[in-house]
Amino acid sequence: MTIVADSKEDVLVQQKYYWEGDMVRVEEESKDIEGNPGIKIYDFQKKKLYTILLNVKLYLEQDINFDKEDILFETPPEKKYSNQKDVKVEKIKLGEDTIDGHTISRYEIKVIQKRDKKKEEQVIERYLLWEAEDLEKMPVKYEFELPNKSKRIIKYIEIISDGIDPSMFSIPDGYQPVSPF
Repeated sequence: MTIVADSKEDVLVQQKYYWEGDMVRVEEESKDIEGNPGIKIYDFQKKKLYTILLNVKLYLEQDINFDKEDILFETPPEKKYSNQKDVKVEKIKLGEDTIDGHTISRYEIKVIQKRDKKKEEQVIERYLLWEAEDLEKMPVKYEFELPNKSKRIIKYIEIISDGIDPSMFSIPDGYQPVSPF
């Protein structure tokens, strides 16, 4: 994830995602988050999250109640605003590109809120989305406009669709459980 403000890019967090079936592993590094680098292992069959603290050889087990797609990608606005009757989502195809050898469809997404009194509409969220056609329309890039004229950019790079060693979804030997705070 990158924030662009005043034409200066600042990389906030870098993550590597691995997933197979109901298992997801996220490796995260950030310069400003205490306890990093760290690993999160999601078991969606058991509805569990294991947060592995590498520098102290501990892990935390928590219950989860969300879907795999909610951690892999930004929540689609159709889902995010599904309970709001005064909101509509427009998805307009802008064209096609190629990113890292993948054929990409580029879209502009607008979340529009209707105002009751004057039947006016207001754009409350706007961003660009790139979806890889050959990866089952997997989002590979988002570019969000933020209120202070800055941007938040999320890019998925080095996408590899090979098999994953099942041990990547296990807690490393020698790590001790810790209770939540």
